[in-house]
Amino acid sequence: MVGCFSLSDVWEFHVEKSFYGASVPILLNNGESVVQYYAPSLSAIQIYTTKPCESISVSVSNNNSSTRTSQHTTLLVDHHEGPSKIMESLRHLYFQVNETLSPYDRLPLTTKINELAEAHPGLTTFNNMDLSPYSWIAIAWYPIYPVPTTRIVKELSACFLTYHPLSLPLQVQLT
Repeated sequence: MVGCFSLSDVWEFHVEKSFYGASVPILLNNGESVVQYYAPSLSAIQIYTTKPCESISVSVSNNNSSTRTSQHTTLLVDHHEGPSKIMESLRHLYFQVNETLSPYDRLPLTTKINELAEAHPGLTTFNNMDLSPYSWIAIAWYPIYPVPTTRIVKELSACFLTYHPLSLPLQVQLT
């Protein structure tokens, strides 16, 4: 059961992976087993809040716990308001960034988030209940090294992108 979590919890989960990589066991075509390490970096993020905020930022990057246990946010609305009006009321953009640096020039994920949070503290202080269902992050994962070292580099050069919603599903109850 997923309850209330803060964005700082999300970043804390990625600290070790940001500096040492996430280990993935791989069986190569020649039968050799290796553990490939992938480093996470920020690809893009959009933070929408359920209420208007003071700090709004849209940019392209090109430089170097609560105890609630609800699994969803319930929104009580007048049944005369249409679904599009309801969802639009949850679209208060707080922050967005799209990373444009070359993958190997990017800062580790948690370092980048901490850097961005200096100007946008909601990146570490918001919890999932503050965020609308439109909030998300895309994390780019790039290979950094295999253990043991191998000469077969082609099979270990895959990169991938993961997408993560940053809020819980929204349930609408008409009144």
